[in-house]
Parts: sequence; C-alpha cells; structure tokens
Amino acid sequence: MFDCDWCVFSESDLEQARHQVETNGVSGIHNFLVEKTKKWKFVKINIGIAGESAVGKSSFINCIRDITADDNDGAPVGTGDTTIEPTRYWHPYNEELVFWDLPGVGTPKYPRNEKYFDLINFEKYDFFLILSDNRFSTNDVWLAREIAKRGKRFFFVRTKIDEAMENEQEIRGGDFSASAVLDKIIKDCQNNFKVAQLTDTSVFCISNYHREMWQFEELMEQLIVALPEMKRMSLVLSIGPVSKQVIGQKTKFLTDRIWQVASISAMTAAGGSVVPVPLLGGAIGVAADVTILLHEVDFYLKQYGLNDESLKQLADRTNTKVDYYVKSLKFASTLVTKRQSIKAFVIDMIKKEAVKQAEKRTFQEFARLIPIIGMAVAGGISFGTCYYFLRKTIQQFETDAVAVVDAAIRKTSEELD
Repeated sequence: MFDCDWCVFSESDLEQARHQVETNGVSGIHNFLVEKTKKWKFVKINIGIAGESAVGKSSFINCIRDITADDNDGAPVGTGDTTIEPTRYWHPYNEELVFWDLPGVGTPKYPRNEKYFDLINFEKYDFFLILSDNRFSTNDVWLAREIAKRGKRFFFVRTKIDEAMENEQEIRGGDFSASAVLDKIIKDCQNNFKVAQLTDTSVFCISNYHREMWQFEELMEQLIVALPEMKRMSLVLSIGPVSKQVIGQKTKFLTDRIWQVASISAMTAAGGSVVPVPLLGGAIGVAADVTILLHEVDFYLKQYGLNDESLKQLADRTNTKVDYYVKSLKFASTLVTKRQSIKAFVIDMIKKEAVKQAEKRTFQEFARLIPIIGMAVAGGISFGTCYYFLRKTIQQFETDAVAVVDAAIRKTSEELD
C-alpha cells in the first residue's frame, strides 16, 4: 500500500491543475506550478514597531532581518534620536516584508488622539509590536487599547532582558535565579497592565542580541499565528531560522510545495535531460531537470541557515567560529566540510532515491494518485524520485537546523553564565 501520510495533494490543487489542462492543454500546468512556487514572494506584509526612544526598536528590526546596524540598510542603533517619521525597513530576502519604525505617541506632532492613526496610516499594518525596556508607559498602554479597539492585533515586547539578568546577577550573587527574574519581570508588566485596566495581555521577554534565549521563540510563534495562511507563508519563508518554531513552520511550507517542484522538474526534463540510474538487470532513466533541483536545494540551505553565509553570520553573532556549528551538522556536512558541490549532492541523492522507488514500485502509485500531473511528466518514476528526494532533503536539513539552534543556545548559555 502506498504510504502517503505526509504527501498532501489538496482537492483545490488538483482542481486548479485540471482547469489548466482544460484551458491551456497539458503545457499549461508548467506555468501554473511555477507561479504557485513564487506566489509567496509577492504578498505584502507591514509590521508596525512602536515604543519610546532607545527601547531597542532598531535592534529588534535588525535582529529579525538577520543583519546588523553596520550592514547596508541596517537600522541605526544607539543614536539617541527620536523617530520623527514612520521609517520603513525591507527584509533583505523579500522587499514585500516591511518593518516600520513608528514615532512615539504623545508628542506635539503625534498627539494621543485620532490624528496619530491617520499620520501613521494605521490601516496598512498587519499587526503591531509595542516595545519597552522597562515599564510600559501610559502612552504604550493607550496605544494598545486603541489598536485593539480598531480591530488589529498587538504584542507587548520587553527588550534588553540580557541586561536585566546581568544586573540582577550582580546584585544577588549566589542567590540569582534566571527563572525567578523572568517571572518577576513578567509579573511587574502584568500588574502594570492591570492598573491600566488592560486585561488578558501577554508580554514577551527577549534580547535582540541573544534571540536563542528567553521568549523570542514564543514571540515568533504568536506573530506567525497572527497572520492569514498566505501571509504566514511569506513571513516564514522570508525570515531566517530564528527559532525552532520558525524552522518547523518552514518545513511545513516547504513540504507543501514539493509536489509542485517535483512536477516542474519532471515536466521540464521530459523532452531530454535524463539521469541514468543503474539497476540489477538493467538501468532506468530518471527525467529530471537538475538545474531546478539545484536551485531548490540551494533554497533549502538558505531557508534552514545551513549555507556558508548564514553559518558565518551566526558564528559572528555568537562570538565563535564557524567550525563550532559545522560540528553539529550531520546531513549537510558534506556540502560544508568536504565542499561537495550541490550538483554532485543532488545527482548522488537522485540515483539512490530512484533505486529505492523502483524497487518499491511507488512510481506506479504516483501515476495513479495524480493522473493530471502524470499526463505531463515522463513517467511516474521521474516524478516519484524527485518527490522523495526533495522530501528526504527537507527532513535532513530540518534536523541539522535544529541541531545548529541547540548549539547556539548552548553557546549563548555559556556566555551568560
């Protein structure tokens, strides 16, 4: 029996594919699938970052974009200047994802009334983050109430937790307890909200420089949930693997698109490109556009932070060497330590997977499962091989990405002890 617990071909997907065949013939499926794999890049997301001056807004914007203040388009940090106009910062991987540094409310130019929301163009934001490095001010609380009244989500974020921990440790010495300090900070914030008659409100305690610690992961989980499906996908695939929660969401969205990429590769190669695979008693040919698969694997490496650039950025941010993280890699290590080319990696994996699928004869099940796609590819073996190769690669890279995050947590914990 064909095991397809995780390979989901929705009725909507298949219906759209049938429509393409009826309207444009079999050749229409290719363009349809290519457009689906790129659709997330064209979804606009605007996130408002509010709070008073010097509370860490710029540092947060840089942190979530995986850049520093010294990089091109980095938000300036430590200038002491008050934001006087909404300032936008695009994500370097997706210009449709924009973080807005908003001016504080309660000034002559931005009064605490209806005018403020007109001046910041309130309606364009998907949700708001309200940041503070101490107690949330009356202006912060007023803003939260007004945002909720207008039907949008907001999140309170308490920054500079690393500094708070260091201060408490210096004061308490041997009696210091990180969990007790965190509980105290959260309770103080909630009491502040209660006095202001703002109920059922959570606060996320983070450090913009040690995002592996404290509640950055919980914050990211809530930000993802706050968006509708397509915007959620766009956010997850635009930002780096900033937490295990984000890594898990990346795996979900990358897995959902496997059948599209496998179909594109098999269709594109149907007229020519064949990877020969030796088998006992003969050989088979897998029609696969290797260039498409190379691009997808390279995309996975960037998504999971396993490429050279991402590992170097992480090493720099955590004050260690790249080798420290390379030691955590199990599956992607050949691409880093042995400098195996992505092309060699892909062809080797395709050959191994083709042998497995031919022996299981799962290609026949694929042809039965998706007859519309089967019309356009050079046999089920080609589609099935590409499909399982991509699925296995995602699983392996996810494992490596989690191992790297765990290594970063250990490294950060050592520094803060």
